[in-house]
Amino acid sequence: MASTVGTSTSNMSVWVHWQRKCLYVNGRFWVFYSDGTSIVFRTSTDGSSWSDATTVRAGTSGHMFSICHDGSYLHYAYTASGAGAHLYYRMGTLNANGTITWAAAEQDVTTGDGIGTGDPSICVDSSGYPWMSYHNTYGDGKGTNYYIIKSSTKNGTWTTADGFPEKWDSGWVWEEWFNTVIPLASGKMYHIYLDPGAVIKAYLWDGNSWGNSENVSSSNWKTGTYVSVVSDGDVIHLVFTTDGDVIKYIKYTHGSGWSAEETVQSWEDCAVLALDTANDELYCFWAGSPTADHIYYKKRTSGGWDADPTDWIDETADDLTDAKYLTCFLKDYSSKIGLAYSTKTESPYNVRFDFLTVGAPPVVGPFPTHFRV
Repeated sequence: MASTVGTSTSNMSVWVHWQRKCLYVNGRFWVFYSDGTSIVFRTSTDGSSWSDATTVRAGTSGHMFSICHDGSYLHYAYTASGAGAHLYYRMGTLNANGTITWAAAEQDVTTGDGIGTGDPSICVDSSGYPWMSYHNTYGDGKGTNYYIIKSSTKNGTWTTADGFPEKWDSGWVWEEWFNTVIPLASGKMYHIYLDPGAVIKAYLWDGNSWGNSENVSSSNWKTGTYVSVVSDGDVIHLVFTTDGDVIKYIKYTHGSGWSAEETVQSWEDCAVLALDTANDELYCFWAGSPTADHIYYKKRTSGGWDADPTDWIDETADDLTDAKYLTCFLKDYSSKIGLAYSTKTESPYNVRFDFLTVGAPPVVGPFPTHFRV
């Protein structure tokens, strides 16, 4: 059953959907969000009763902040609002008592144009080095460039690697759009971004250099940057909303390229995606359709997507703040996949959370060598 994590004066406490804000580590659920003044986190051992809020840093909106966990450490990226805003990084250990032990102080890693950064995403490559993506949200020519930056150290102290940040001209001027970097196996990375008014595109980093731009989708994406993506080894799973108001799924396998698009659900808003790694199954969550203020999901198994959505959470009592304000686990942790979202349509808004317990993989063998009859 869904529970209230805390409240916020920001209606975008857990936005945006391609970033990650929640996970399960060391026997605890962790939800990070903006309370309207600061980026905070709360923890829970059961997903129902939550700790007091702990402040991470100042931050008035959830879209400024993104997290990832590499199996040992939490990493976060943060960008402030306004012209000249900088990019920040920090690494720490999530402890079983609900505290974080930080490896070092937060670091300003901004380099380049100095015209403001926005909407960061963060990940760690297969060798443990952190990467971040961002774009110039503010100042002259906002939205005209997107950036990838990498650290050459992995001990919590950021050292920008030679040749970074990598900068591309987006070919347009728009302050809110999707741009992320995803880890693959053997040090490879995949930078996924939106082509102006058209298809989703990407560049592959082979461990030493970037390849040429390639098409990811065949359908045009919907304005609003409705994309969610997760990787596992050399495989990437991606859902996005088309300009025809359909949630589509596509899969990338290194060496083979991108699959044909599959329809998940006809709907005009965003979806978020999580991977059940133990069973190689996907969970796609969205809100508002077929019924307003309900949250749904479909599961994808080896046989394809569920024919009908599961009506999971009913928030008609308080109303969802917005169908697009939701974020989920990147993958299963201890057979759990969680979702954070916002309810109420005026301040104070509720930060809410619920989770699924996904099935353990089947046990195969050992088999007896004879049978009694």
